[in-house]
Amino acid sequence: MSSKHRHQQTTTAGRQNTILVTKPRYIIPTQVADKVFLVKPVAVAVSPQDGKIVVADQELSQLILFDRKYKFIKVIGRHGDGECEFDTVKAVTISRDGDIIVADSGNNRIQVLTPSGEFVSMFGKEGGGVGEFREMSDIVVDSQNRIYICDCGNNRIQILDITGSFVREFGCTGNKMVDVPHPQGISVCPSTGNIILADTSNKRIQVFYATGKHRVTIGWGVSDDDGLLEPVSVRAGPDWTIYVADPTQGRVCVYKSDGSLVMEVGHNGNLDNGEQFEPRYLAINREAKELIVVDSLNKRIIVFKA
Repeated sequence: MSSKHRHQQTTTAGRQNTILVTKPRYIIPTQVADKVFLVKPVAVAVSPQDGKIVVADQELSQLILFDRKYKFIKVIGRHGDGECEFDTVKAVTISRDGDIIVADSGNNRIQVLTPSGEFVSMFGKEGGGVGEFREMSDIVVDSQNRIYICDCGNNRIQILDITGSFVREFGCTGNKMVDVPHPQGISVCPSTGNIILADTSNKRIQVFYATGKHRVTIGWGVSDDDGLLEPVSVRAGPDWTIYVADPTQGRVCVYKSDGSLVMEVGHNGNLDNGEQFEPRYLAINREAKELIVVDSLNKRIIVFKA
């Protein structure tokens, strides 16, 4: 990729609200607190209520809660199949009301917790029917508090309300330009309702209108960046930008809504300071204008500031 794409963050005219990252602002290290460590961080989410940060550690079957200044608060959960127990957490999101929503993939269920981590409800079981899941890979909440679930093993997206009641679904099978087999990542644009999917196996990002009609394809063979190799996490940013984690190449790509490339964070597995970098999951803190990245290689969370 040319250097002009890597350094376009220096020309910000007309992008006052776009998160254009330069260098790490803050790092949550492997050792979070006394006797609290990140072993296999896989997901991160930001509360729209108070800016609290939740990190999911798959190996420990735990959620780790931080305040808006990234100060450690508490550990939530343990391994198991009961309330506030998890098996192979794949993703986490936070509702408009601050509730923590967990894709408890190994138990084939969604758990809803209070903002402080107390149990509220759970729903789902293994299967291919309504409200049933196989190998959930990501979840996100839209502006109406509906939960969008990447039901990867069933090749579909399920949309449920916050209580687990079915809203609708759409399939993602095949290998055509607008199909997304085994969707890995999902995001919903808060202003338009557009749905963004990580089409990992086809090395692309697919964007759909809220109605489900295809809007644009980004990535392999169809845009000015033919280098997406493993797009696994996507997030809708300010000004209709799209953030994509590509861990195989050690970078986060930023696109306009039409699919044109704005910039990249990291290059060939390294940050600008030379540190190795393997982004696997993203979150956007809109109020603070921050990009939060799970750096799985280094077992840490990196925060980039506009």
